[in-house]
Parts: sequence; structure tokens; C-alpha cells
Amino acid sequence: MNDETQPITHSLTRRGFLKSVALGAVAVGAAGSGLTACSPAQNTKPADSNGATPPGGTGAFEPIPLNPQDYDYTKNTIDDFSKSTLFSEWKLGPFTIKHRMVKSAAFQLAFLRGIPEEYIGYYERMAKGGVDMIWVEDFANIWSVTASPGMKKEIEAYDVKGLLDALHSAGSHVGYQFDTMGSPIGPLDYHAPFIGNYSTEEVKQWVQDLGGIGKKLQDLGFDAFELNFAANNVGQSFLSRARNNRTDEYGPQSLENRTRFAVEVIKAIKEACGKDFVVQVLMNGIEENDVKLGDSSLYTSVEENKAIAKILEEAGADSLHVRLGPGGQHIAQFANDLYFSARGFEGTTGYGTMFDFSRHFQGKLRANHSGCGMMIDVAAEIKSAVSIPVGAATYMDPAQAPDYFEAALSEGKLDFLVMNRPLCVDTEYVNKLREGRIDEIAPCTRCLHCFFDSDKSGKLMEHCRVAAVNWRAFGE
Repeated sequence: MNDETQPITHSLTRRGFLKSVALGAVAVGAAGSGLTACSPAQNTKPADSNGATPPGGTGAFEPIPLNPQDYDYTKNTIDDFSKSTLFSEWKLGPFTIKHRMVKSAAFQLAFLRGIPEEYIGYYERMAKGGVDMIWVEDFANIWSVTASPGMKKEIEAYDVKGLLDALHSAGSHVGYQFDTMGSPIGPLDYHAPFIGNYSTEEVKQWVQDLGGIGKKLQDLGFDAFELNFAANNVGQSFLSRARNNRTDEYGPQSLENRTRFAVEVIKAIKEACGKDFVVQVLMNGIEENDVKLGDSSLYTSVEENKAIAKILEEAGADSLHVRLGPGGQHIAQFANDLYFSARGFEGTTGYGTMFDFSRHFQGKLRANHSGCGMMIDVAAEIKSAVSIPVGAATYMDPAQAPDYFEAALSEGKLDFLVMNRPLCVDTEYVNKLREGRIDEIAPCTRCLHCFFDSDKSGKLMEHCRVAAVNWRAFGE
């Protein structure tokens, strides 16, 4: 079991990221720079008979660690979790959610295998374990511009009714996340503008398509629809000055133009489904160019995102889900605790360089707790601009740091914690936490073998190393 008060140092199979971490460490070590700043060494000359310290010295400098860490954040003084803010109610559109922990949408292989009892059981265990709001991933081909179309089937091929009946019977609300990552419309490369290749008429048709998709999901029994307009998705291409190369009214010339697609999609869904069908928008809360550090003039700032959030709320969005927006490393967009995967190299970008969290990402990240709650303060800034609920993702694990997350919620920094990995490790997480049985919660070690793990041949073998039996993602 991993000690969550220390950075993860064991081998991870997120090979692309971690190989570059290792290579970067070698390069930095050889260069003797990049990880530290310098300050004058303390004067070691003895004081004179009057107690005065003589001037001068060797002129040597002592290294100051870059991105120093404080691991004293795991305290728990909560006597009764059922009376904590963690377990207080909040409103998501017309729904009353019983606690502040929300299951995020995250790709897993059960749907690809197409075995109903497997993908239904995967989520039903979480629902019975106390998760009140569950977002399922974009598992089906529901749009011509859908993500990874060759890996998916039409939604009618899945037992959606069985899934929703099971989760609703267990007391959960269920939303569907729509994304276009890896779609035929554009590349995964954040730095490759492509959205300008499509006509104004095509974009307007997409708006109508998405309104119809929302209605279809509502008719199937889903309670909510999350629009993934973060990371490298098509929706983010409109919001981004770095990726939006259009010259029409959907271009980057103004915030009104950049948000026009999102606004029209939200309104189309609400018009088709009614005001009580929840629309949540997933957006980058803050961005930084991780490929070329310092070249972030076209990346979206927190101040811009506050203005964008206001516009989305005015359009009818019921809630916002914010996460980190590094340009190159997709995995770090939702698992930014990878930046803390090796002691002494906290802040590694995955490109052989190091973030200085005191200035990169505008210095606004909580980057001194091994990635724990890294987005809390950014979420707080977004929340200050709107009246709808705001949540954030990445290493949101209140069982690991109860007082820390209780304070964030009780102080109004954010409204809900967007969680995935901890709930996959222990599907009884919420029930156990409510009852104060923290020591019985199987801990997420943040190894990320749950994310596209593969063998040497490249065969996907995605599973949790702590509780593989919960996943059964590859059957035999």
C-alpha cells in the first residue's frame, strides 16, 4: 500500500509520460540545473567576542528546491462524517444530491467488451456503495463526429435500460458525458488548429445535432448531459485562442465568438429537453503550454475562464466541472498528480522540462501537496464568477485528507469533488466514509494502471492494481 503522504515513486505504465520523466531527470542531473534556485549559503564563521558575526564567507550558494512539498495535509479531526460538509446536500438543477462526491466519466474497457452484466455491475457497485451522482463515459456512437468511432457501437447495441434501471434503483442520478477526443474531425495534437476547416453551415448543423442527441439521451432515461469542452476536444477548439483558426462568427476574435458554439449547444439542448434536463459543462479552468514553457500567450487564463463561465451560466448551464489545461499531455489534463510522480522532480512536464508552479499556471495551483486538491483554488475563482455549482477533478480523495477537503468545501472554494480512481478502487468508498470507517477504505495509489494499461505488445490490459476484481475489464 502506498503512503499517500509521500510522492509516488514506483514504476508507472503511463509509458510516454514517465519515460520522458526519467530522461528529463537524467538530462537535468547532467546539466546541474532546472530543479533548484540558489540562495547565499549561511555564514559559518564564528561570532567574535562581542557576539557579532563577521562579514564575508565563501560566497557559496545553497540550492532551494523547485516546487517544495508539504506533506502535512492528511489530518482527520472529523468525529462524525455524516454531519460534515462532505455529506451535506447540494442542488444540481432540479436534483438534490446527498453528498459532495461525484463519479466522473472515465473510459474503461467494460463497454468495449459489450457484456451487459459487466458494465452494469461496474457502475451498480458504485451506486450501491453510496455514489449519488454518476457520470458515464461517451461509450457509444451517438454523433457522426464522435470520439474513436471504430471502437464503439451504436447506443442501441448496449443495454442502456438495464444500466439506468440498476443505477436508478440503487438511488443514483445518471449523466452521460459527450466528448469528441480522437474524433475524425481533428487531431489529438493541441497545437494543430483544425476547426477552421469546417463551414459555418456545418457548425450550425452540429448545434442542431447535439440538441437532438440531448433529447435522445433524455428519452433513454438519462438525467443529465455533460459537454466535454475541455482538453483537446472539439468544443475546446472554439473556446481556445490557440486552436481556433476560424474567421466567421465562431472565431477567436472575441469571447462572444469563442463561446458562441457552446452557448448555442446549451440552448439547443435546453430547448429540446426542457429546463430540468441537467447540462453540465466540462472546461479547462486554467491553461499552460507544457510543450514550450513560457509560450502561453494564446492560452486561456483564469480571468478569461471566469468570463466564459458567466456566459455559459447565462446560456443555461446547470453546473461546471473544471480541470487543468496543459497543452500537450492529455493524461495530465485529468491526472495532474503525475507531475509529482518522482521525488525531487515535482513539476515534471513529461517533456524533459520542469514547471515552476510559483509562476506557471499563473501561480494559482495548489502544487505543494503532491497534487492533492491541486485545482481547488482555481475552482474557487471560477465559482466566484457564477451562481451555479462548480466542481473540480484530479486527486480529489477526502479519505486521504479529510480536514483538507472538508475545509475547501465548508469555505465555499467549490461545491463538489469530481472523483474517479478512488471510487474504482473501493466501490463502498462513500458508505465507508460516511460511517467513519476510513481505515477500511482501499486506497488509490495513483499508479494509473487503470488508464490504458498495456502489455509489451500493446494489448490493452486496463485494470486497477489495488482492486482488480472490481473491474473485470478483460474477463478471463
